[in-house]
Amino acid sequence: MPAAEAPSRAGTFRAAVVGTVCLVPVGLLYLLTALYTVELPFWDEWQLVPIAAHVERTGDIRPILTGAQKEHRKPIPNLIHAALAPATHGSVRTRTLINASVGVLLLACVLTVLRSSSPAMVPPLCVAASWLLLSPSQYGNWLWGLQLCVYLSALFSILGWRAIVRGGGGRRIAEAMGWGAAATLSFGSGALYWPTALYLCWRRADGRMAAGMAAGLLCAGVLAGYDAGTGRYTPSHLSNDWVMFVLNFIGSALGAGSAPWAAAAVLGYMVMELAAPRNPDEKVADYMRTMILFALLCSLVAASLRVERSGSFGGLAPRYVTYSSLLWTGVVALMLLRTRSMPSALRRAGVYLAVAIIVFMGVRAGWRALPFIQARHTEYTELRRVLLEGRWDDERLVLRVHPHLDRLRSFADEARRRGYSPYLDQRS
Repeated sequence: MPAAEAPSRAGTFRAAVVGTVCLVPVGLLYLLTALYTVELPFWDEWQLVPIAAHVERTGDIRPILTGAQKEHRKPIPNLIHAALAPATHGSVRTRTLINASVGVLLLACVLTVLRSSSPAMVPPLCVAASWLLLSPSQYGNWLWGLQLCVYLSALFSILGWRAIVRGGGGRRIAEAMGWGAAATLSFGSGALYWPTALYLCWRRADGRMAAGMAAGLLCAGVLAGYDAGTGRYTPSHLSNDWVMFVLNFIGSALGAGSAPWAAAAVLGYMVMELAAPRNPDEKVADYMRTMILFALLCSLVAASLRVERSGSFGGLAPRYVTYSSLLWTGVVALMLLRTRSMPSALRRAGVYLAVAIIVFMGVRAGWRALPFIQARHTEYTELRRVLLEGRWDDERLVLRVHPHLDRLRSFADEARRRGYSPYLDQRS
């Protein structure tokens, strides 16, 4: 009995160590969110003030359901914000903590998939995914209260792919279509669920599911052009800046300095994996391939819509790191899964080294983001003071808080009347 219990105790200890290492980035995410959130809406986040005020005053949610913001349609996150606003007084801190929580749910869904792979691969896969997907370098999303849409669209997409991988009859098809609709109505990137779902159906050789996804793609195409508003961007053409934007976007999770080179180094590997022969036994691998394709498509669309305004370095924006993290998590998972069929110990060691380098670069990028997070906190604390004091002639308000001063003043007046952020401490 003691001899039998020894392996059990050793396994429990290893599981505890792995769990602790995976939980460290979760705790760090919540700690940084609590410490560095500033009660000051940023840029388009101000639009949540009149939306929430209108719903609270009239109960009419039609503007949320039919409206659009630039090229995005996101009634689901806006409904969540509007529903919470009366209780939280439009608190930015509440929104950022929700962002962090949905990010943790996103990680949990990915870990659930990875746990169904080879038992020997589960610990390194889980550790790598945790540190890549919850990197502080994503601060442009989890410290911006508006960005719940990014995490929701990715979460719903992942849940939809999971339904496709499970396969089955009409119930699974309805589930996959439901998650796809939720992703589409959460953010513009969510509409990319449908082509990636079709790709996954092809890999799983599931014709019935593919028919459902094709129907969903047609519906998403109709929704994408509905009441698109006046904020559309003009798609740009292929250029050197466009290519560099894509490479920066793909590699942003590994740090600004190495982003394009790291992306270029693994681009061929990703294409090879996406075109790999179909194998019904590779459920986890197909899931990871689909996640990679989703991030790649996001990079192509973002480059087409943003490069003319932001240049090639726009691909390094912290708000894109979430997609880059999904891509690199998929790459690491596929590399580790490949080691199971490698007879050469030397080749396996080479793969482990490459994975260690990728994870190290991701962790280093998160560490290097901390000074930027602190600088942002200092800047926005000062800007909040400027706004509360009514110093409307300070040009920093237009440069860093909202680009249109007259609209900013209108939003701020509404927020003051209702005691919404940034006037939480001035409520009567």
